[in-house]
Amino acid sequence: MIASAQELKNPLGEQVNTINKLVDTVLVFGFIPFLGVAALISVLWGAFQWITAGGSKERIQLGRNTILWVVLGLLLAFSGFVLLQFLLQIFLNIAKV
Repeated sequence: MIASAQELKNPLGEQVNTINKLVDTVLVFGFIPFLGVAALISVLWGAFQWITAGGSKERIQLGRNTILWVVLGLLLAFSGFVLLQFLLQIFLNIAKV
């Protein structure tokens, strides 16, 4: 019995067939939702720290700093996303955003 060649199916779907579409798929369906959930949990934790501070200036500052660093992290991640899209557009001549 002779084995015949079989075609491998793309596990990410037929639309993901280039590197730029792979990067977009990973960012849009993987990284960005994870980042959003992590940011939401962190902001809620910072708010919880602030609310339960009981008037303690150190604990209030801890909660405020937690929220501040989450916002700065989101800005950094968003800037990285925009930079990546810009570089992909320049080097791979694609337009996603």
